Amino acid sequence: MKATLWKAASLMAALCAAVCLGSCKDDDESIVSVNTIVGVWEGIDADYWTTDPNAPKDDNWWLTETEKDEEEYGEDISDYRVEFTSDGFYRVYRYNTYSDQWDAAGSNGMWKIEGNSLQLMAYNPSEDEYDEDTPEVYQVLEMDGTRIVLEYHKKTSAGETYRKLTFRQIASKEDMADEQKGEEGNADQGAVIASKELLIGNWEYTAYYEGETENGELVVERVPGVEGMDIFLEDGTYIYREAAGEYPDGWWKLSGNRLTINDGKDTEVWTITELTETRLVYESHTEDAGVEYYERVECRRVSSANAQ
Repeated sequence: MKATLWKAASLMAALCAAVCLGSCKDDDESIVSVNTIVGVWEGIDADYWTTDPNAPKDDNWWLTETEKDEEEYGEDISDYRVEFTSDGFYRVYRYNTYSDQWDAAGSNGMWKIEGNSLQLMAYNPSEDEYDEDTPEVYQVLEMDGTRIVLEYHKKTSAGETYRKLTFRQIASKEDMADEQKGEEGNADQGAVIASKELLIGNWEYTAYYEGETENGELVVERVPGVEGMDIFLEDGTYIYREAAGEYPDGWWKLSGNRLTINDGKDTEVWTITELTETRLVYESHTEDAGVEYYERVECRRVSSANAQ
């Protein structure tokens, strides 16, 4: 039922390139730390080229690797942002011109710092695991607290690939903490700050809507006959149940009004727009090849706590 946010494995791997952080200095001269990385970073520009004949070909810079004699310089990547959380997770966002908001772009995973490098271990939903064996590692060429320049240079038997990416920090670790506190104490902010305790339980679907852009306008329709149940357990386990049976156990994570769900097959990020003792509504806006896709799920509580 749920649409897959990441459409191809190559998108996840390539978007990791847009967020990996490291350093070209010695470990004892580290210019990167957990405190300096945690926050939200917005893209400025990118340079890239490759001699690898197996590099993906696409019209989008994050998938395309141009030939070395046709290298691209200063490609605008300001429609991309990456968030690094203090609990070791990251997620990439892209600006959606139709909804005028930042949507999850599909790439997510775990990160860690070792010396002057930061490793990104992308989450692969098809295997339901993080790529800890072959993480993406970038070097930090420059970091002054609000601006960072990253470089990736890899040689293999198939060829050579180079990327240089520049980001600016738009929210620090302290800003993120202050923003969450402000939202929790200010109803005028308009955002739903969902409670984990309130979310735990069994939620039965009462309505499901989906839509996409047609002739430049988003057309949304209710889909009849959709039946299902979301089960959120206290230990972070998620179960999706429908008439045909249950999916394998997955997991869920809540941050503010952002709900991340893995249903045992795919990982998706939703926005909770309403959460009460009896009603749950969450939705998503995604974009692919210039087309916006929209989903909304409305549920009623059928049991609380950890009842299954």
